[in-house]
Amino acid sequence: MSLLILLLKTHLPMRRRVRRVVTRRMAIRLARSAKYVATIAGALMIVVTVGYLLFWSSYFKITTLEIRGAKNFVNPTDLRTMAENLCLAKNIFGYNSGKLSEVLMENFKGASAISVKKKFPGTIIVNVTERHPLALIVNTNKHDYYLVDNEGYVLGVADRQTTNLPEITYDGTIKVGEFINSDLIPVYLSLVAAIDTYKVDVSSMSFFPRYTQVFLRKGTEVLIGNDKSKTEALGIVKSLLKQLDVEGRKANRIDLRYDKVIVSF
Repeated sequence: MSLLILLLKTHLPMRRRVRRVVTRRMAIRLARSAKYVATIAGALMIVVTVGYLLFWSSYFKITTLEIRGAKNFVNPTDLRTMAENLCLAKNIFGYNSGKLSEVLMENFKGASAISVKKKFPGTIIVNVTERHPLALIVNTNKHDYYLVDNEGYVLGVADRQTTNLPEITYDGTIKVGEFINSDLIPVYLSLVAAIDTYKVDVSSMSFFPRYTQVFLRKGTEVLIGNDKSKTEALGIVKSLLKQLDVEGRKANRIDLRYDKVIVSF
């Protein structure tokens, strides 16, 4: 009996120590859990606050629109009206600037490119690259002259007396804001590119079903088959002109419609 009492007396302090250790561990775990919960709650508060500031606060609403580059062939007033309707009061972070660029390009063909840039906190910048006129196009009746660019897009009516752009005679409908006949565009583009490459001084061009007629400013007529490479043809013309200048001669016509070059004086 005395031995049992002795064992119990010895065991009781040990149980108390174990209980204290367990209690201490639980307290540590609870403190860690509370700290973890507080950290998560703080992070959530930060996320909510930042989200509010970025996506709901009026500070990041689009309030200003800048138009740059619209002058001759893109109406800046019309462009501004459309762009403002599409972007003002929208949140700048979530706003799709690429989509705005696409919509503006679809509606303002006088631009060869339109880019949209965001400027924080609330400004949209629209940069317009207008088309560049490379020639004048006119109907066979020589009534009105129109500016046309390198894609065959008709930019507007022009005064023949105020420009020295090469002239294209075109037997078809010409409307401002539209492209000329799609069948003509490949021939037109290749010829304009060749003229630009070789810096040939052209005064007028006329397109026909089988060939293209080009008049140089010095009066020489050049005929090029539509099935021929315009780059090669203008290269030949350039070389011939240099040779004739050395010889002190002037050609009335250079015919490149056939396999052999025919030069008439």
